[in-house]
Amino acid sequence: MKTTAVSFEVRDSSTSAIASEYAAAVRQLARPAGGTVYACGSHLEALPALCRAILELKFDFPTIVVGGAGVLTERGELSDVSAATGLVWEGGKLECYPLHGNSEEALTEAIRNTLTDQTGKTRPPTLLFVRPELFSPDSLVALQNSRQSGCVFGGGVVGPDGPFIVHQGSIVEASGVCAIMRGLSAPKIGLTHSCRLLSELHEITEIRGSMVTEIDGRPALEMLTDSADELSDELVLLVLSETPFVPPGGGRPKLLIRGLQGVDPDRSGLIVSDEIREGMGIAFAVRDPATSREDLETLTRELEREIAGAAPRFGFYINCASRGEDFYGSANVDTKILTNRFGKIPMAGFASAFEIAPHHGVPALQLYSGVFALFTWLS
Repeated sequence: MKTTAVSFEVRDSSTSAIASEYAAAVRQLARPAGGTVYACGSHLEALPALCRAILELKFDFPTIVVGGAGVLTERGELSDVSAATGLVWEGGKLECYPLHGNSEEALTEAIRNTLTDQTGKTRPPTLLFVRPELFSPDSLVALQNSRQSGCVFGGGVVGPDGPFIVHQGSIVEASGVCAIMRGLSAPKIGLTHSCRLLSELHEITEIRGSMVTEIDGRPALEMLTDSADELSDELVLLVLSETPFVPPGGGRPKLLIRGLQGVDPDRSGLIVSDEIREGMGIAFAVRDPATSREDLETLTRELEREIAGAAPRFGFYINCASRGEDFYGSANVDTKILTNRFGKIPMAGFASAFEIAPHHGVPALQLYSGVFALFTWLS
C-alpha cells in the first residue's frame, strides 16, 4: 500500500528544525490534505514562532498547531522534554474554522454554530481543540439534542498560546479550532478510562440543578462517605452513565468521568455539573494504572473487531496528561498497547488538559481518559 500519512518526531530542537522535519514529512506525500503539529516543553512559549516557521513553508493546505503537556507518535510518548510531533495525511480536504470567544458562553455558542452550520447531516470526522479556561463539561450540553456532531474528537490545549491555524499566508490564533476532515469516512473512535470503580453503578434518584442529592434513595453525601471510607488521600472521582444498568450482552459501559466540584452538607449533596439528571447511573472511582492498562487493551480488541479486517491507515491519540510514565511507573504504556494491536501506523497526538470524544452520539468532555481515532483503508 502506498504511503498516505506520515508522522514525525523532533526532540530538543529549534522551531526552524521542527518546521524542517514537518516539511520532510510532507514531501513524502503526493497530495497532502492537512496536518497537525503538537509541541511541549519550552516550545509552548514559542508556538507563535513555530507557526511563523511553518507559514514560511507556504503549504497549500492548513496546519493546526497546539501545545500539550507532552507529545506522542507511534514511536512513543515524550514528556518532561522540549519536543514536537505531527501528522500529515492525504485524502479529502481539511477545513479549519477558528472559534472565537472570551467567555465559556461565547466559545460554546461558536462551537455549536460551527458544527451545526458546517457539518450538516454528513457527520464528517472533526477535530476540536479548545482552551481549557473557557471550557467545562457543561459546554457541550447544548449539543445533546444534535445528531450532526457525532464524530467529534479532540481535547484541551496546554500552554499560554494557541490553538493556531496556519493557512493561506496567515496565522490565526483562536480560543478553539474546529477542523473538519471532508472526504474521509468516519474513523473508529474509542475512549479509554483510567479509573477503578469503588462500587457498581447506582441510580441518581434526586437532583437539584447541578447537585446530586439522592442516590438509590439515600443521601448522596452518605453514599460517598460509605464508598470512600477506607481511602486515605486518594482523589475520588464520579463516574456517570446514561443508565445504572449493565449494557445488554455485557461489554464496556459508556461512561463519563467527572471531578467532584464540591459538597453541600446541609442538603447532603454532591455538586457535579449540569449534565446530571435523575435516572442516570453514578459510581465513585479512583485512578488505577492496572485498570487503565486493562481497559485500553479491551478497547483495542473491540476496535479490531469493529474494523472487520480493514487495514489500519493512520490515527490520532489524545491522551490525558495524567496517564503518562508517572502514573504507570513505566514509559510508553499506551502507545505500546496501540501499536501492538494495530502496528506502527502513522499516529500523533498530545497530552491534553482534558479529552473530547463521542458519547451516545454527541461530543462530550472526558477526564483522565485517552481518545483514539483510527482511520482505515476503507475510511
